[in-house]
Amino acid sequence: MERRARRETPKANALRAEYRNMKRELKRKVRGTPTLQMDLDELRELIVSMAEVARVEGIQALEGLLAEGLQLTVDGLEQEKVKSLLETQMQALLNNYGTRYRMIIGGIAASSRDNPRVVEHMQELL
Repeated sequence: MERRARRETPKANALRAEYRNMKRELKRKVRGTPTLQMDLDELRELIVSMAEVARVEGIQALEGLLAEGLQLTVDGLEQEKVKSLLETQMQALLNNYGTRYRMIIGGIAASSRDNPRVVEHMQELL
């Protein structure tokens, strides 16, 4: 069976790049500015951006850390402790995702008999 290479239109590439930039900006804003210091427009932008991530990737993309952070805040834990706990959890999740990613790349490379670096490069292009 012959596999065709997926051709992306310039518009699709532009939309994908715009989404990545929006998500990167959302992460920067959340890490850089405590919500108590944001004005209403900044909070609105934050919520709209989070809704966009949830729309594209599903609510589970936000659910874990957001729910945990809200619960710790409501429970009255100090801001620095909440931040420290969430950063630790986020790092553990990222490590877990990295391990899974490497396993998937290795599996694809083994089944297609390609060099894992080639498969990884092809994945990054998607």
